[in-house]
Amino acid sequence: MKASRLFHGTALPVLVSSQLLRSRNLGQLDLLRLARDRDGWILEVTEVKSSTTGTEALERGQKKRIHHSMRFLAALFGARTRLTGLVG
Repeated sequence: MKASRLFHGTALPVLVSSQLLRSRNLGQLDLLRLARDRDGWILEVTEVKSSTTGTEALERGQKKRIHHSMRFLAALFGARTRLTGLVG
């Protein structure tokens, strides 16, 4: 909850159904927000990991599924995407 409050406090929170993503064989996403910068809209995706072990798991296999999800959402929103990780 702390990560969510910090992450969503500066932009528009986005909620995407995990069922929608799974039905398209895409990876689930932890936190999303839509922000505006000098280049236009950007959809920011953050994966929350409770430890560095979780971060290593993200590097191994989950990252590919997340990127597929991000491409799908980029097309829906007409926005660029950026993936960040948050350990804590």
